[in-house]
Amino acid sequence: MNKNNFENVYTAVIQPSPFCNLACTYCYLPNRNNKAKMRMETLERVIQQLFTSKLVPEQININWHAGEPLALPIAYYQEAFELIKKLAKKYNKKYFYSMQTNGTIINTSWCDFIKSNEIVLGVSIDGPDFLHDKYRINRKGAATHALTMKGIKILQENNIPISVISVLTKESLDYADQIFDFFSTHKLYSLAFNPEESEGTNPQSSLTEEFYYKFKDFIIQFIRRIELSDSRFNIREIQQGFLSVLSKDRSYVLDYHNKTLVEKNLLPILTFDIDGNFYPLAPEFAGNKSKKYQDFIVGNIYENMIDDIYENKNMKNIILDVESGVVRCKNECAYFEFCGGDFPSNKFFEHGTLDVAETSHCRFRKKAVIDAIHQYLQDTLNKNI
Repeated sequence: MNKNNFENVYTAVIQPSPFCNLACTYCYLPNRNNKAKMRMETLERVIQQLFTSKLVPEQININWHAGEPLALPIAYYQEAFELIKKLAKKYNKKYFYSMQTNGTIINTSWCDFIKSNEIVLGVSIDGPDFLHDKYRINRKGAATHALTMKGIKILQENNIPISVISVLTKESLDYADQIFDFFSTHKLYSLAFNPEESEGTNPQSSLTEEFYYKFKDFIIQFIRRIELSDSRFNIREIQQGFLSVLSKDRSYVLDYHNKTLVEKNLLPILTFDIDGNFYPLAPEFAGNKSKKYQDFIVGNIYENMIDDIYENKNMKNIILDVESGVVRCKNECAYFEFCGGDFPSNKFFEHGTLDVAETSHCRFRKKAVIDAIHQYLQDTLNKNI
């Protein structure tokens, strides 16, 4: 299993179960009380189509997500992985596994399984306990930080590399130093900052427009702390922002977004729910309702072929609106060359349509980060004059 160029390979998000053992108040998942799981027959159909599709490249990232994947027993994955291994050999396909977990269920048995299957693991934690526990609670309303940290410690003791997703809320923005110190102290250097989103079952983010400049200042302070630190932080948003700002040639961004979605293949991510329905663009669409886009379902593995996805009427409507929204971004937004009009799920959840430009999410995730980097570079230049 070749995990090189992780972000550039095709990702099939498979929902083993929509259930989650936690009740995070900003979660987007609509069916997290449902303990149903994907049947092996359904999984076999999914994998067989993925491994034989003309639209899917040779290497696939099979991502277990859209619920808490570790809420299912190891025995479920042992059976699933054996099935996938057999089909990969039959169709001569390369693949690797990834999972995103809240970390509360991790134990030594899970560590052995993760290591033996070389699973790329992400853990969700929002920094110090007083920030994490405000939103990430269990089903009884109790704090979860201690359990997540226990899981992280076990993973580290077993030498399992992990990356972290940390949600930034309005409360986070006052504590850049404390968040930096937390991740530095616990040697959690591979990090992604997700601004809290208005999405799915969380209709209103705490990050309203008034927090834009505080968010920008948070990013600047984090960059300054990284600069002064010996720790080798890799912050997704900051790294991507610097690459965008400092690149002398951003035509690769514009060329990509000037192509039609069919030309560049709309299937870098395809999500399969427990019933075999499949969804384009983003796993956040799975299970959420939309009359306009027919709940974003563009096929079912029992009735349709992945290779026929572009002939699906709903898919055609989705493509038209996504491309129209990108044109709006290009015409209306001064930051388009840094972004290219991404985040269709946020467009839908914030505005009810894909045919729209700016979202609150892009203001924080892209614009505020780009502004922060420009200011940081200008401040550094002024300091050195």
